[in-house]
Amino acid sequence: MVVHRMASTPLKGMVTGMLLTALVQSSSAITAITVGLAAGRLITFTGAVGVVLGTNIGTTVTAQLAAFDIVILAPYLITAGLVIVVAGGHPARLAGIALSGSGLFFQGLLWIHDGLSSLASGPFLPSLLRMASGHPLLAVAAGVLGSTAVQSSSVVIALAILLTRQELLTLPAATAIVLGANVGTCSTALLAAMGSNIAARRVALVHLVLNAGGVLLVLPFLTFFTQLVSLSAADPGRQVANAHTLFNVISSLAVLPWAGGFARLVALLVPEGNKRN
Repeated sequence: MVVHRMASTPLKGMVTGMLLTALVQSSSAITAITVGLAAGRLITFTGAVGVVLGTNIGTTVTAQLAAFDIVILAPYLITAGLVIVVAGGHPARLAGIALSGSGLFFQGLLWIHDGLSSLASGPFLPSLLRMASGHPLLAVAAGVLGSTAVQSSSVVIALAILLTRQELLTLPAATAIVLGANVGTCSTALLAAMGSNIAARRVALVHLVLNAGGVLLVLPFLTFFTQLVSLSAADPGRQVANAHTLFNVISSLAVLPWAGGFARLVALLVPEGNKRN
């Protein structure tokens, strides 16, 4: 079976997850699909671990695009996508839907940018953001709650990029929000695994342990991490996007050589005694 071969090893699974997430622009969707495939025993557990590692890298593409001025092209992307949907064949229509969807995402960011510009002139938003800047744990919690609420880490991270460019967020606070958003996005897989079998629940837990564990390791060194990220670009928004990329690439590549052991660790957390068919 093609799906089984694409995730037959952790490395193949990571490449597959990375490419699919970069194309779909949603790690939550690919992770939820992986949960379903694991529940149906269409891929192995270790292969699913690889896919989850790949989704964490693939999702950084959205943040990198958001850091470009590509958002001003949103109306053109929407229009081009609709033309392709109407005029193209079946494969072309799928590409047109993806193009229009990307355009709508960036158009939404433009509307949010306009709204934030208005709020920034009032007292509430700046004071709230100053509070988050002084309390990294509060910023992490905001990222977790925001990503859980909208079921998309990309939206929350894109907001952090916009706020940092407007000098409403410091880089450490924006980075803390990015870390929290990576944890909050795990809620999609956890919801998808509810009521499912043990394989699905283990895959969902892999996503949570990977991201939450990475945050716990980085947070004590947040100052050093943000100083390192600040050297990667002059643009504050690009720095936030790079923080997201660096965190996910390091955490995924660090786990990849030990994917089998990582899978066994998660299996211990969800033992066979909890099996539910």
